[in-house]
Amino acid sequence: MEIKHLKGLIAAPFTPMSTTGALNLDLVADYYRMLKMNGISGTFICGSTGEEPSLTLTEKKLLAAAWAEATKPSYIYESGVAPLTEFRIAGLVWYQGESNAHNIALHEELFKTMVNSWRKQWGYEFPVFYTQLSGMERPSWPRVRDSQRQMLGQLEKVRMAVTHDLGNRHDVHPKDKKPVGERLAAWALGKTYQKELPYSGPLFDTVRFYNSESICIFLFDKGLTTSDGYELRGFELAGSDMIFTEAKAIIDGDKVRVSAGAVEEPKYVRYAWQPFTTANLVNESGFPASTFTSFSFNE
Repeated sequence: MEIKHLKGLIAAPFTPMSTTGALNLDLVADYYRMLKMNGISGTFICGSTGEEPSLTLTEKKLLAAAWAEATKPSYIYESGVAPLTEFRIAGLVWYQGESNAHNIALHEELFKTMVNSWRKQWGYEFPVFYTQLSGMERPSWPRVRDSQRQMLGQLEKVRMAVTHDLGNRHDVHPKDKKPVGERLAAWALGKTYQKELPYSGPLFDTVRFYNSESICIFLFDKGLTTSDGYELRGFELAGSDMIFTEAKAIIDGDKVRVSAGAVEEPKYVRYAWQPFTTANLVNESGFPASTFTSFSFNE
């Protein structure tokens, strides 16, 4: 696809959708008029035609067709990323994955394919810093978060910012973005620029089961504590029946001991597995522990 416009682009700072999820053409038109009234001109990024949208009914239909074109596979890459591959970059920040939460296995492959493809286009293995899904009342999100955690071990030079504590129960776009940026920046400063500063919360490593108790071991485990000064929340245990029960968790130095009276022989442990979670394990740097489960969905 030929890129004709590299200057004077106008990008709407919102998703112009109606309450039904359809493209709100009147909203697009009103926003476009507002830009014109304030002396801002350029090409509105809505499609591949490179033309400014007109406001007659016929032209609104053309705009809708352009929007459909813009959502085709690889359009965003071709129009927004490909022109940048001639420039050297220090790394990539990626936010975040909610559009793929309905198909976790596909997202795992798509994300790895995207990273490898972009690195191939740039010609070197730059670092990738991605944002784990936050907390929200969507049933699949705990498993998506755990899938994102596991990708840390499936690609080289990838790092993950945990954000389940920054979510909004009912809003997919939580407003408190500054801590997200700070956590991503900490990874970049610590790993890419070799600054002496903390950059990760506790990451689940392994679990050992002793009779009715499980002992969880973490990476980045220095100074384990809770974010709010209360008892640990968010841990659950299950036996071979896979029925998870809320568990009591106690910090023991650099480990967490987990037990539940209803689970006499625990086989699996998980943490922060509620879609919108109040789990509160952090390390001395205040970075939160990631959602995890010791159960393998491949079992």
